[in-house]
Amino acid sequence: GRRQLLGDVLPSTASCEFKAHQSGVNDLSASILVGESENEGVVVCSVGDDQTISTCHVRFEESGPDSLFCEGIRLSTTKCASASALKAVDLVIDDSTFHRVYTSGHDEAVTLWKLDLARLSLKYVTSAPIGTEGSCLACCQNNLPDGTTEEMVAIGGIGMELLSLNLTTLLAACVLREANSLLITAGAGFSADSGLQTYEQAPLSYKEMCNPSKLVEDPFKFQQFWLGFTRSYLKTKPHLGYEILDNWCKGGKLPNLIRQPVDSTPWWVYTSNVDGHFRKTRLASFHDSVCEIHGCALEFKCACGIGFANGEPRLGWQKWNEKVQPTDACKETKLLMSKDAISSSLLLCSHCQLPMRANVLMFHDTDENILRSISLERERYQAWEASVEKDIETSGKHVVVLELGCGPTVPAVREESEEVVLDCAKIIQSSNSRGVVRSGSVSFIRINPKHAEINLSTSEPARLISIFSKAEAALKEIDLWVELLR
Repeated sequence: GRRQLLGDVLPSTASCEFKAHQSGVNDLSASILVGESENEGVVVCSVGDDQTISTCHVRFEESGPDSLFCEGIRLSTTKCASASALKAVDLVIDDSTFHRVYTSGHDEAVTLWKLDLARLSLKYVTSAPIGTEGSCLACCQNNLPDGTTEEMVAIGGIGMELLSLNLTTLLAACVLREANSLLITAGAGFSADSGLQTYEQAPLSYKEMCNPSKLVEDPFKFQQFWLGFTRSYLKTKPHLGYEILDNWCKGGKLPNLIRQPVDSTPWWVYTSNVDGHFRKTRLASFHDSVCEIHGCALEFKCACGIGFANGEPRLGWQKWNEKVQPTDACKETKLLMSKDAISSSLLLCSHCQLPMRANVLMFHDTDENILRSISLERERYQAWEASVEKDIETSGKHVVVLELGCGPTVPAVREESEEVVLDCAKIIQSSNSRGVVRSGSVSFIRINPKHAEINLSTSEPARLISIFSKAEAALKEIDLWVELLR
């Protein structure tokens, strides 16, 4: 029942009564619900020796200025919730992720349940062994300096144990499970988890050889330098994070990423990495939905256009351009590199016999053979982005931008993430101001060990999630939640 002090009047009888257990109640936890009228009231979870969790939703109405009456009771029981008597329970109401119920008892384990208020039902999520009989437990939340929110669960018995739950990665998992469209933006930090060098870690010769003019000065040295990177990219196995993303997308682990219409894809990758690792993943989710803004070092192309800009000869390139006698086939010549294709001899175009170059956009690069393929990918990506923004406004779709390992040193991808989030948020704000019922949502998850902060100067609605971690480690933890919540 419920007793409430109203002024100086203390009720002498219970407002409502219900039978929750076959035997006595060992512990209970209650929370007041504030929200839509059908969900307002009090929810009570209790446990007992009958190994049952009882969940009750009670709604009250005012019967006068200082009294309440019970308008309705909903009761459900989860039987055989434990192998032995349950001794402790704690209820956490959380609209951002899911409502959680923790239980413990003589089986020396703490169990996490998901509470569905609409159905008033519990679903098992996970459990963890503890070294004591769980005769009591309590939860609290702790905000760490980096913005991470932890939920601490203290379990007491003969001794005491303290468990923690990372609510930030849990929130990321819940957001991803809602996603109808997913934009994955990846920077050098994502490749670094595979053991590849970032721009800051590259040898001093990298900046020198990232200039097309070096091909003119010493074609063999230039080509062998880039073939060395190609060899490294081919040799290095993509880390587990790529497979996790693959399983989320084409593997179907994110239930709301549905191809509609059939010929469209609800996900896209936008990356500055040139290692081609998104092309090597097992399920091949991204073969037709990746925008590599700096090209791909697993391809070599004819260098006939290296001395031209917008079809006109570049200053200082006269000597090189005099050698150029390109054919139309040169523009389409592309050599897909493999371990067998890499040799110590100079790779030449089969049509004009000029040296070939890595399909990588370099400093001061105006080569149309390189820019053309990158531009085509950008156009396809931008068309996809435009359709996603339209779906937010017209179909109430949920968009998630997942940024992986993008630092401020080379900010192009980081800036693209923020631009997409802001564009989507403005559309949502405009829709809300016009009273559009099916307005969508946008969420931004930024994962970076040092630079995960999000400083968007906007009041538009967007869920912003910062995770200070290496990408592979964070994806593993998020994927664990995605799996548990299926």
